[in-house]
Amino acid sequence: MENSRYNGLKIAIADSGAGGINLLKKLYYTLPAHYVYFADLKNFPYGNKGAHELYQIGKAIVERFLDFDAVVFACNTMSQNCLSALQNAFPNKKIIGCTPPVNQASTYTANNFVLLATPSTIKATKRLPYCAIPLGAEELASLVENNQKDSEILAYLEQLFATVDKPFDCIVLGCTHYSSLKTLLYRMYPAIKIFDSVDGVANRIKKTFKSRIRGQNVFSTVQFESFDDNLLEKYSKIISQFTEFP
Repeated sequence: MENSRYNGLKIAIADSGAGGINLLKKLYYTLPAHYVYFADLKNFPYGNKGAHELYQIGKAIVERFLDFDAVVFACNTMSQNCLSALQNAFPNKKIIGCTPPVNQASTYTANNFVLLATPSTIKATKRLPYCAIPLGAEELASLVENNQKDSEILAYLEQLFATVDKPFDCIVLGCTHYSSLKTLLYRMYPAIKIFDSVDGVANRIKKTFKSRIRGQNVFSTVQFESFDDNLLEKYSKIISQFTEFP
């Protein structure tokens, strides 16, 4: 599909890898639009990059989708480090980011909550409440991106959480890659409450654009892009599940 010929809602979702797929799945059936999923595999991972480098990457992505209704950064690291700067640089563009739902967790918890995120996201997250236990996961996004076995990811998580020396009753997922780890986290902590940044940004996007699609008889379409489209071969299985849809 050529973007210029599509008259409906057009939304670009960008992430350094597969994490934003979790957001795309939440929006596909509930908010009809033409989606471009921009998998920036060339610059994966974002979690080890500084704010200036992330801004330059984000700027190049926004410039690629200036004719879209919104550019969504499905990445907490990008959002926490330079979302405001990108919004200031493109004042006429709707640029939406992900933020860890720490406020919801701090309201819910009876003692403490764990903020599971990349070290960069934790460093850039300002004014963490006293009940937050920051837990930087240096390698977790890469383990998910590279489709490591559940047993390997579980072993990493158990080692990581073994460093937490305070009681906690909920976990905040501060990276969209982590949305696929809920089953493993519930296996470790069956009674835990999990707050996912993907849920908040999906609800915000739907609320922002629901008036645009009211009464329209349209369905969603998906297109995958990257700075280097040759890298999208690793997404062949993911792409096929969307191209098989109407």
